[in-house]
Amino acid sequence: MNRKEIRILELLPGRFGKQLQGELRTISLYDTPPYEPLSYAWGESSDEKTITLLEGNRKLVLRHDLYRALQRLRHRLRIRL
Repeated sequence: MNRKEIRILELLPGRFGKQLQGELRTISLYDTPPYEPLSYAWGESSDEKTITLLEGNRKLVLRHDLYRALQRLRHRLRIRL
């Protein structure tokens, strides 16, 4: 990743309350990608949840408040960036 790139989370569709799934993508800022920024450092670090990343079936640790926000922001039928 270079200085003109960012990583974004593609939050896969799903129902509220179900496990979050997504993919991290590296995108060039020159491409002016459409995305919605969201803070990632909310809440106590002792209260953590995970999101499943499809590439490599890895887990990404999130603080509970961010996890809850993503649960509510996730679309039911389409990917959210």
